[in-house]
Amino acid sequence: MAIFFLAFLNYKTVDEIIIDKTAPEIVLFGKKTVTILAGEEYNEPGFCATDNGEDITGRVKVEGEVNNDKSGEYYIEYSVVDDSDNKTIVKRKIIVEKEYNFATKDPNFYLRSLENYIKEKNWKVSIGFYNFDKSFTYYYNASHEYYGASLIKPVAGLYAYEKLSLNDKEKQQIRSAISISDNDAYFAIADRIGLTNLRKYGEELGLENFMTDRSNAYFSDTTVKNQIILWKKIWDFVNTSSRGSEFKSYFVNDEENYIKFDDNIPTMHKYGFWGNVFHDVGIVLTDSPYIVVVLTEEGENDYEKIIHSISKKLFVFNKLIQEY
Repeated sequence: MAIFFLAFLNYKTVDEIIIDKTAPEIVLFGKKTVTILAGEEYNEPGFCATDNGEDITGRVKVEGEVNNDKSGEYYIEYSVVDDSDNKTIVKRKIIVEKEYNFATKDPNFYLRSLENYIKEKNWKVSIGFYNFDKSFTYYYNASHEYYGASLIKPVAGLYAYEKLSLNDKEKQQIRSAISISDNDAYFAIADRIGLTNLRKYGEELGLENFMTDRSNAYFSDTTVKNQIILWKKIWDFVNTSSRGSEFKSYFVNDEENYIKFDDNIPTMHKYGFWGNVFHDVGIVLTDSPYIVVVLTEEGENDYEKIIHSISKKLFVFNKLIQEY
């Protein structure tokens, strides 16, 4: 009887034997491959872990280091073990790039590369970019004010085409003021409009601090934000007005045109040049047109190559945002 009783106590059915062979799950927040620039801090996006529906995030061990001063590939390892000794390991790849990489397909990283490239070159510039299809805006050094020089002339031309009945002589004056930046032609149109009216018109467009320097009454300081506002208005007029095509033709020229880099891709543009400032602003007429604004204090340096280089990189960026 004793032997039978012991055997009975040690007996278990198959259904009573539970063996946990299910490994825990670790979920990484954010991307599994993160790219940062050398010198940029790596910020952990976070993670969570569960085991059979139970939150065991607190058990996760995180191992690995990222040397953000040295380019290369690094790995962060996340591991967790449940009560049944089931273990899960996942990894996140961290790529530390050199200060800039223009081969990247990531638009955000491309812009960071552009900014680091500009800082490395020590260029005194501000940049504006606006894609019409995507309604995407980008500014670099947006708050810096520049003497706008001849960038005010398109404001007068736009006012005249919107509000005045123009004879052939006045149209030619507007063409000369825009295409070859003829000051006398601009003064004639500005006087026809009236400086008070021109100043009020700029304010109505949303241009900040427009023509506020009365000692230099015909001209104005500007910013990349002001230029984006103005060129959006120019583009709207070109595409909606019966006189838009004629007005557009004044901007399609090669006079000091450094945002143009391909004869097969036409551009509308206007440059401004005075002393140490040189600016080039316009619209690149690709299948997905965009505004490019480059304002500089490089007028006594190699401004042609600087603007040309930035414009080419923004052309690549414009393609990236179509594909991303």
